[in-house]
Amino acid sequence: MESAGEVRVLEQSRIFPTMGSAAAPPSLPLTFFDVLWSTSGPVRRLFFYDFPHPAAVFADSVLPKLKSSLSLALARFYPLAGNLRCSVSHDDVSEVGWTGGESLSFVLAECDSGFHELSGDYARDLSKLQRLAPRPIWSGAAKPLSAVQVTVFPDQGFTVGVWVHHVACDGSSFMRFVKSWASACRAGEIVEPAPPLFDRTAIPNPLQLRSVNFIPGYESSGTREASTLASNLVTATFALGQDHIRRLKCWVMAKAGERNTTFHCSTVVVTYAYAWVCLLKTLGDTGDETAHFTFTADARARLRSPVPETYFGNCIVPCFVEVKVSDLVGEDGIFAASEAIGKAIEDLKHGALKGVHGMCERWYHVTQKLPMTLMGSPKFKVYDTDFGWGRPVKVEIVMQRSRAVWLQESRRGDGVEIGLSFEQRQMDVFGRHFLSGLKVLPE
Repeated sequence: MESAGEVRVLEQSRIFPTMGSAAAPPSLPLTFFDVLWSTSGPVRRLFFYDFPHPAAVFADSVLPKLKSSLSLALARFYPLAGNLRCSVSHDDVSEVGWTGGESLSFVLAECDSGFHELSGDYARDLSKLQRLAPRPIWSGAAKPLSAVQVTVFPDQGFTVGVWVHHVACDGSSFMRFVKSWASACRAGEIVEPAPPLFDRTAIPNPLQLRSVNFIPGYESSGTREASTLASNLVTATFALGQDHIRRLKCWVMAKAGERNTTFHCSTVVVTYAYAWVCLLKTLGDTGDETAHFTFTADARARLRSPVPETYFGNCIVPCFVEVKVSDLVGEDGIFAASEAIGKAIEDLKHGALKGVHGMCERWYHVTQKLPMTLMGSPKFKVYDTDFGWGRPVKVEIVMQRSRAVWLQESRRGDGVEIGLSFEQRQMDVFGRHFLSGLKVLPE
């Protein structure tokens, strides 16, 4: 297979929201959730599309539609055209603001070869994928919240790379924006029935957090993975089919029955558990030390006053799981992980903000323990993102952390995909653990 070539920037421009839309307020204050996630940095997602036509055809028939529809989508999701504005004082309110002249960075690039290599599932050079993602400058008093890079592979396909900083929104809102853009590109207009909701009064603020200055690390969060390319890491995607998931669930629930215990057991729970156990075995962790795992849960329907699904911003809470390493790498490790994760999800029934007064401190403490972190969700339906040239052949989250894993539905809709980054040697070990574990699952 032809290896990926060099990525050349052809054009750098700005996309402004379409004029004539409803007037937007001059700013939106950050909510409790926005401040909480301000140090998590950007999410960089790549969408790969087959397009076996010359670059000239792409420039004439695809590029203008991508730009004009992005302008339409930004008119509806106007905070993404704005900037994060904050002062040096802990007491001042941080906000997403715009003055009417804000816009989004749009980069057009070209790469002569490697589309099919980079859109595969097997281990690929992470630095080559990084070159397909936007890397805006995160500095100054007004910091950008989003950026786009479109890279065309002549006679092969193209990628749409979207960069959104977590302080702007969570994954659900992120994908709502991208799908709105895609639908506008297909139809020439926004066809979604329900516009995004920006009402910040709907979000509780139990700790009265209003400034990102309260959270150490936000200042560098937008550049943490952008200043250098990961020359020593590869990224790969592993699939769990519906039969694998069914067998995992059956095995876990049979073990729960033997131990006379119950907990929430779902596709997400067993997938999280299986990935966690494989990761620990890959890293060679042993003994009675405590392993940490963090994931997020959507709080929109779990707040005392539920928030509509269309709410745009951050409305997710961190969930913390701790299990002894020896239990996880043992014979019943997948059960131990599933039980702990399932009970953490069940705890959300008692309120998404339970334990909120120690949440920031616990988050900081756990991050020092090098936990496995998981992002993404099969509920986002990322493979339904059709700009008018068919569904993507691959969707990738670009991550430079070896203990971070992303999850999404499979492209065929028959299971889930798990992605992660490692050094090649460790990726080989992870692959062996992943495949060998599936082979011994009971029917």
